[in-house]
Amino acid sequence: MTERIICLVCLVIGYGFGLLQIAHIYSKSKNVNIREKGSGNAGTTNMFRVMGIKAGIITLLGDCAKLVAAVLVTKLIFLTWLHYDIDPTALALYTGFGCVLGHDFPFYFHFKGGKGMATTAALLCCFGNWQMIVVGVAIFFGIVIATQYVSLGSMTTVCAEFILFVILTQGGWFRLNRAWMPDSYILFFLIAALLVFQHRKNIKRLKEHRETKFYFRTAQQIQEAEEKHRETQVTAKLEHVQQKAEKKVDRLQNRAEKKVAAAQSKAELVQNKADYKNRKVQLKAEIKQEKNRNWAGKIAEHAPKSLKQNDSENE
Repeated sequence: MTERIICLVCLVIGYGFGLLQIAHIYSKSKNVNIREKGSGNAGTTNMFRVMGIKAGIITLLGDCAKLVAAVLVTKLIFLTWLHYDIDPTALALYTGFGCVLGHDFPFYFHFKGGKGMATTAALLCCFGNWQMIVVGVAIFFGIVIATQYVSLGSMTTVCAEFILFVILTQGGWFRLNRAWMPDSYILFFLIAALLVFQHRKNIKRLKEHRETKFYFRTAQQIQEAEEKHRETQVTAKLEHVQQKAEKKVDRLQNRAEKKVAAAQSKAELVQNKADYKNRKVQLKAEIKQEKNRNWAGKIAEHAPKSLKQNDSENE
């Protein structure tokens, strides 16, 4: 019972050390909020991408140091001073798991922190097993160099290390008290599963071939790239505004042409109506004259003969 309480205390101590967000502290000292830049992740990889090699290395060393410090503190308290019979590897796993939880889920940042690769790597180094260190370094850097995907290298490495840990402990090449094997396997599995879970967005981007590749760049190179990116954005925005203005001008011109055409059609219609009215008046006048001539002719035909004779004599 006492040992389980100690394990819980180790988790709490590890969580407390994990709350030290090195990326956030360093970026704030440079008047940069790393949580609003790049991927928004307060971790080593994002620091390399956003602030350069120096900032990335400082963050990496800081995240590793806090886990090492947490493990040293718990070992010093419970193994050196209090002399409890707890396997050192299991104690380191409990402390390390707590530290990873604190790094990934800091309560004062609404449980949004890093992804825990640097702290997990430091935990593997705390085991002191050279086989695991060599294999981990080879797998991680081999994948990153070949693909330039840090996320893929991180997930593959931690999963491979878990399998190697089980093989080495079961084969007797890694010293681990059998009574603490179940705890150690469960904790190591949870650490690996948590790291994969934290990379769930990266997994989606990898499937869609949209994952960002990793390149070592200095702060000056990053600044130049950002300026170039801003210029590109400004140019693209200007082109967009210009295209929008051209479309608006085309729409206005089309409307004006339609209005002119409608006005012309209306004028032609008015002119046609006027011509029609004039023609109608002319036709009525012609019809009236024709009627008058016809009536005059009929009257002449039906006039008395005496009037016709008088007319002829007068002539």
